[in-house]
Amino acid sequence: MVKKGNVMVCVTQQKTCERLIKRGNEFKKLFHAGELFVFHLVLGNHKFLDSEKESNALEYLFSVTKAENGKMVVTRADDVLKSIKEFVKENEICDIILGESCEAQDDYENSFVEILDKMLPNVNIHVVQKELE
Repeated sequence: MVKKGNVMVCVTQQKTCERLIKRGNEFKKLFHAGELFVFHLVLGNHKFLDSEKESNALEYLFSVTKAENGKMVVTRADDVLKSIKEFVKENEICDIILGESCEAQDDYENSFVEILDKMLPNVNIHVVQKELE
């Protein structure tokens, strides 16, 4: 059986991103993908480890990633799209799992997902909807 490329799950510093990591691992197993990468980007000079809530959430997500046999990568950059594009290329990513945005996306042409989709035409982008409470 031919393995697909790797799966990338983009997370924020929220414990609720656990569902994205688990979905990424399910996806990896279902489609016989390679490795699972969990990617968190810290913007610019944001001091994320100074916040107990954020550092606790990232530590929790790291443990979830480990339990799902994935690798967590935390990187710092000013350009989110460029950083994702470089990571995709360097790690042979074929599928990206994202959570649904909190912001209303009336203008899909200029949405983050659409821009990412155009920038990475050979990568499948999957948006996981928020869970209903």
